[in-house]
Amino acid sequence: MILSGIVLRRLLLASYTAFILWGSIRIGFGAIDLIIKPKIEESDKVEEFNEVDTFENDRWTSIVFGLVSLLIGILGLVAVLLNRRAMLMAIISFLAVAIVMDVILLVVAFTATKSLSRVNKNAIEEKIVNQFGKEDSASKKFTWSIENYQKREKCCGFSDNAEENLFLRTPWYKQANANSTAGKKNVTLPLSCCLGMTSKEKCRVAVNMKEARINRYVFEKDCLTKISDGLWFNLWSNLVWSVFGSCIKAFCLAATMTRLLSPAE
Repeated sequence: MILSGIVLRRLLLASYTAFILWGSIRIGFGAIDLIIKPKIEESDKVEEFNEVDTFENDRWTSIVFGLVSLLIGILGLVAVLLNRRAMLMAIISFLAVAIVMDVILLVVAFTATKSLSRVNKNAIEEKIVNQFGKEDSASKKFTWSIENYQKREKCCGFSDNAEENLFLRTPWYKQANANSTAGKKNVTLPLSCCLGMTSKEKCRVAVNMKEARINRYVFEKDCLTKISDGLWFNLWSNLVWSVFGSCIKAFCLAATMTRLLSPAE
């Protein structure tokens, strides 16, 4: 054997203890996030962003995978300490399922990330152009949701283009400038786009979006760009952690099988 029974046992104990610590950390962070921000995703959510919010702020995913890691750690630790054949076989099966789950999650996340932005971009652009600023109840709720989203995420616009002002094509723009007089600048942006109250006057009549963002009158990023960046960041973060976690699980799987097939100590 490459590793003696004692060394293998110690490595397994260390690995399963690491699972317990990592699982506890993930559960803790997910729970804290839920406690600190319990109402953000429930208040005036933008319907087209429901799936996006799930990928960006999935605290429950963190808690669930934390519980899985915690369970693997506890079961593995007990199985190695007691050296019971049935328990070793159970943890081997559990590890195999966990590795398969990691692979499936990554495939689903990657596929969803590639398609989600494109689908939602078209839907949200069309809805903003047709409904933002209209007076019916559904449109008012939608307008309020968009305003809240821009304030909360510190972004402006939904065209995935930092230089384009989609609000110029909305009912809101027509209403905001219905009584405009000669020589008076048209209002081009809602207040929720403005970076600070001191520059709100320059922000609200900004003509050149790129210049306004550079001069910090308007939030630097377009909301769709920020969403896309967040999705890809989360995807790669999950990829790194999943690959790392799968490698540790694969090691524990192989080492536990070796221990199972080894003569009793």
